[in-house]
Amino acid sequence: MGRSILCMAPVVSGSVLFHGEEIQGLGQEQLRPLRPKLQMVFQDPRASLNPRMTVRQNLSEALFICPGFDHRRSLERSAELLDMVDLRPEHLFRYPHEFSGGQQQRICIARALATEPEFIVFDEATSALDVSVQAQVINLMARLQRQLNLTCLFISHDLSIMEQVCHRIAVMYAGRIMNSYPQMVI
Repeated sequence: MGRSILCMAPVVSGSVLFHGEEIQGLGQEQLRPLRPKLQMVFQDPRASLNPRMTVRQNLSEALFICPGFDHRRSLERSAELLDMVDLRPEHLFRYPHEFSGGQQQRICIARALATEPEFIVFDEATSALDVSVQAQVINLMARLQRQLNLTCLFISHDLSIMEQVCHRIAVMYAGRIMNSYPQMVI
């Protein structure tokens, strides 16, 4: 479902609206201006980050699709992004393998935030992390959601995690919503 919403997979039935406009079926040129506004944080940060690139290079890749980012501005914004996810600016010049799984996921979150999106899909973003690191990343996601007024879709098999960050929860099976209920953010 998350990939379909972001036009990364076909929609079998139904439609996807963004700002009231149907976005499924748009061509690549028509989707290009929407891509920065719709981002995704994948389950496995090790597979999401290019191991041959520094953190700064991984973040800058996302920035260069946005107009107005030259080398200097890219460096400044990358440092800001790391600060937003509770990492230090000196981490910009290290490689992904030099970080723990939780830190790598924070870098992936920073990369998703680079384009100042309106909507982010978090696809099992905490499942590969141990419990104490999960809690830190969940708190970070909830804080960023509030601070940046983001709309987020959290995908997880762990309802206890969802109860911490979601306003509404839908339980799905075989592509269908089986149960849903409003949930207050704790």
